[in-house]
Amino acid sequence: MSRPPLLAGLLVSLVALAEPTFFIRTRNARVQKAPGPTGEVLVILQPGATVEWHGPDSANPRWHKVTTAKGDGFVLRAALSETPPQKELTARDGGAPVDVEAFVSSGAGVRAFTEAATSYSKEKVYFSAYDQLLVSEAIARSVTDERLAAHAKDAGLEVVVGGAP
Repeated sequence: MSRPPLLAGLLVSLVALAEPTFFIRTRNARVQKAPGPTGEVLVILQPGATVEWHGPDSANPRWHKVTTAKGDGFVLRAALSETPPQKELTARDGGAPVDVEAFVSSGAGVRAFTEAATSYSKEKVYFSAYDQLLVSEAIARSVTDERLAAHAKDAGLEVVVGGAP
């Protein structure tokens, strides 16, 4: 049975009007009431959260208009993805999927170095790589949102992390 032409046209129009759903891909993505680094924060979203996407801001295309459960706002394009963030399986929690970025930033890779792993790295002359990982982890722990914001401001960049929420 074929659909009447008017109904088929209406269906196509409704599908075309639907706004696409995007996913938040970065941690602590700030959805702001206005585009730009000084906009008031509407909500802070985590990876995997969904938003309705309405396109880039005409005056500042790095900021995109979105609708969240808390209302309409703007988020940096870099925080958006058309696909959900991938999960990684780990032996922890019975093989339950975890967010790759959260796992990496947790420092779990460095904490996994047991005494046996340390001995092996020294024995196989991998100690410099092991040392570099430990130093990198210590540096990463010393970086705060406030330090990032100060660096961005000094470098003439938009402050998107560490500004006043």
